[in-house]
Amino acid sequence: MSLVLGVLLYREHVRTSWWLAPQVLGVALVVVGVLALARRGTEVGTAR
Repeated sequence: MSLVLGVLLYREHVRTSWWLAPQVLGVALVVVGVLALARRGTEVGTAR
């Protein structure tokens, strides 16, 4: 989300070439973390 806001609001340029791999990896890690936390929250909430 911050990448989209940076590009749209602040007119930042996304680096390409070899910089694209770390950016994609970072976005993937954030998505995996958010999904893991969301899933864990629902498991904890239903355990009661």
